[in-house]
Amino acid sequence: MSEADLPKLKYLQNIISETFRLCPAAPMLVPHESSNDTKIGGFDISYGTILLVNAWAIHRDPLGLDDPESFKPERFEGTLIQCFEWQRVSQEEINLAEGTGLSMAKAEPLKAKCKARDIAYKALSDQI
Repeated sequence: MSEADLPKLKYLQNIISETFRLCPAAPMLVPHESSNDTKIGGFDISYGTILLVNAWAIHRDPLGLDDPESFKPERFEGTLIQCFEWQRVSQEEINLAEGTGLSMAKAEPLKAKCKARDIAYKALSDQI
C-alpha cells in the first residue's frame, strides 16, 4: 500500500474522524475572547470575556449525536469535505511560525485548493 492508495480507502477517513471525536488531541479548544456583548444559551457574555470551548463535552452530547459514547465511523459518511481532494497551492516548505494574539494563528496562512472527487459528481447527479 502507498500514499496513492489513500483516496481509495474512503472509510479510513471516517475511522480517523471518529477516533478524534472520541479522543480529541485537545479536549479544551484554544481560548477565545468575546469581541462584543452577546447572549448565548441564555447566558450574558460581556465584551472581553475569555471563552473556553469544551470539545470533549460537545462530541459526547446526546442532544447532538445518537449514541455519542459508541464508536461509529459511519457518522461521517457523506460529509461534504470528503467529496474533495485537497492539495497545497505551492510546494514550498510550510512556514510554521506563529502570529500574535490569543489564538496563535499562523504567521502565513496555509493556502489549499480542492478538486471534486468522482463521488461528488455522482452525489450531485443523483440529486438532479
